[in-house]
Amino acid sequence: MVKKEKDKTKLNVVEQSKDISNVWAENYTGFLKMYSDSRMKLCKPWIESMVELSDKASDISQGAVPEK
Repeated sequence: MVKKEKDKTKLNVVEQSKDISNVWAENYTGFLKMYSDSRMKLCKPWIESMVELSDKASDISQGAVPEK
């Protein structure tokens, strides 16, 4: 009788730990998706503007001549 209760308790603990790990995995996956989406929304415009500024700086420096 006592052994059956211990076995049931072990099964409940295992089931609870599986539930907790599933919840953690789902939340972690959701967090990663949200992080990558927000990072792309923030970084993509910044990267594009830096490319434009770099191109403009390159154009300016190509036409420059040293002073005498």
